[in-house]
Amino acid sequence: MDRNYLLFVPSLLSRAEEIKYTVSDWDKEYFGAQTNEAVSKYLIDYLQRTGQKLYKIIMLCTNEVLEQRLEQIGGKTTYQYYCEKIMDFLKKAGLSVDKDELFVSIPYFPQENDSIDQIMEPLEEIIKNTENNNEHQKLYVDFTGGIRSAALTLVFACRILQSYGIKVEKILYSNIGTRKIEECTRTYRLFDYLSIQLEKEYDNEMRIVEYLNYELEEKDKQRIFELIERWKRINKAKRTNRTEDFTREVKELSEYQDVKINQFGVRSIIEHIINENKEVEVIKENKLEDIDVLKVGHHGSSTGTIQKFLDIIK
Repeated sequence: MDRNYLLFVPSLLSRAEEIKYTVSDWDKEYFGAQTNEAVSKYLIDYLQRTGQKLYKIIMLCTNEVLEQRLEQIGGKTTYQYYCEKIMDFLKKAGLSVDKDELFVSIPYFPQENDSIDQIMEPLEEIIKNTENNNEHQKLYVDFTGGIRSAALTLVFACRILQSYGIKVEKILYSNIGTRKIEECTRTYRLFDYLSIQLEKEYDNEMRIVEYLNYELEEKDKQRIFELIERWKRINKAKRTNRTEDFTREVKELSEYQDVKINQFGVRSIIEHIINENKEVEVIKENKLEDIDVLKVGHHGSSTGTIQKFLDIIK
């Protein structure tokens, strides 16, 4: 069975009265006082009709949502109110769910100054809560409400989770103006189209990264690169069952040669040399050092490795 995740930034409850929402081509109405409540109820029904269920509801919560007690809902916090309403809805639908396993609250502290930290720190927690060996994972996102920077955080999280193999299935929001739960998944797919165009324009991974991050500070670039390296290791492990064999072979090699080992296997290893043009660029930038292992390109290439490059690193 698919593992289905719902991700959103909950809004602080501002009214006690419930609002009725409808869904196009759907024969049911959904009520909610808290902004994200109706979308969550609709998604539970949608999944149930297709024989699925929500695995986790992941919420990026501000301090106000988690701690501010509101008189209009009996002194409860917005987070408590939302969880209770969803658990009541699940019970009425005949679904038995462990509350502690279903709801995941991740602290979200938007900063006054534009900072990558407000995205990267919660993103790490999202990744921890979605990492597993299940091949069938789907993400549903509610863009309703939240503070203004929340939308950028959610988009960035979607892109990263997609690279980890999680399919973005639906993007939803509750339109208080029309009182409808609407879908904007097709609009989100424009990001996929953009990614394809970037890959066509920039013929290797490192150039894409340089293009996307040219305005970032060095420390922020490093965090992006670490994220990409983590993604590459995960995908490599998924594609092959020889990961343990490779690690064992490197360790055996270290018994006979001065190969430096760390948690990733080999410390001094060059993996991103694409062709002779890239090798010339690396030589000019004087980034080479003595290495223990060189991972060469595929055999049969006429532009694989130049002699000058080999002379420097040997």
